[in-house]
Amino acid sequence: MGSRVPVCALACLLVALGINAVAGETVTVGVNVVNPQRLSAGDRQALLDQLQTAGVRVIRAPLSPAWDGDDYGPATDFIRRASERGIKADLIVGLQYREGAQRRPAVKDLPAMWPSFPFSVADPERFRAVFKPLFERLETTGITFAALELGNEINWTAFNGDFPIPGEGRVFGEADLTRDPEAIRIAEGYRAYLRTLGVLKDIRDHSRLNRGTPILSAGLSDPGPAGSRPGSKTDAVTIGATLQYLRANGLDALVDAYGVHTYPVAKASAQRLKQLEEDTLAECRPPGQAKPCWLTEWGLPAAGAACPGDDGPRAALMREMLADFGQFVRQGQLKGMIYYAWSDDKYGIHRCGALTESGHLALDR
Repeated sequence: MGSRVPVCALACLLVALGINAVAGETVTVGVNVVNPQRLSAGDRQALLDQLQTAGVRVIRAPLSPAWDGDDYGPATDFIRRASERGIKADLIVGLQYREGAQRRPAVKDLPAMWPSFPFSVADPERFRAVFKPLFERLETTGITFAALELGNEINWTAFNGDFPIPGEGRVFGEADLTRDPEAIRIAEGYRAYLRTLGVLKDIRDHSRLNRGTPILSAGLSDPGPAGSRPGSKTDAVTIGATLQYLRANGLDALVDAYGVHTYPVAKASAQRLKQLEEDTLAECRPPGQAKPCWLTEWGLPAAGAACPGDDGPRAALMREMLADFGQFVRQGQLKGMIYYAWSDDKYGIHRCGALTESGHLALDR
């Protein structure tokens, strides 16, 4: 493993985050592990070894089949073995869809825009039939979760088949969801999403061990402000418009916090903080006023793929970002920070066989 950050740096970080007995604020810290259910049993074991050695206590991981089909065995095995090592999961739970529903077909020119189901054909009772026995089976082994998060990035093209591909490079605002034909169809999917979210809450509320586990709305992609994106072939809805629409249709009765994502591109600290205040975290409120947020994905790219590589520039920028996040932690607006990702080629913090300096910063409480 790489060397630990200096004690002074860690102390300064904790002060910046506002994690102290006086303020009484805490933040759940963890890391995304991308599709561990697609790894071999041996590779899943090796991944868990890495996470445990690094002292990881929370991971964000999907409860999904390895590929298409209905074999959840590798996913439940990974989650169970993680729990045995003291690692809790923010469990990404997928929706289920009506019998005979068709995925939006892929487009050759946009290979990263997957063939996704439209949320407007989500089937809440089919979700209950699939998810409830899986959840109960995990509970019988004594598992409690860090959070339950329904869906992922439902507000843009890649994960929501109600968006057409190719799109027109538009980012919809709140008014568009009741006026624009494409956005109206997306809003229909949002309402169907809420119906499944109601089933998830019912299952959580009647569970044996997880009645206190927070439910998160799907982590939302951050496309920036409403308007056109010249040259883009994908569409999206702003974080603010998505949460405002969902809240108007009953979201706050169903969740404990909102999930949001950010991959900031601004290099100046003042610009990054403005983005967080006016866009990414603008809808997050302290408990009692509305709902706080969890950053279920946030990340900074590494300088390159070379080993061992120079992680210093990324670590310096990460210290600035953590100080920015600290403002929202202290105000009770931000309750979770789950870094993306453990070993991703671009954003990974475990590189060249060791936890990077950035990794220590992202994971230290």
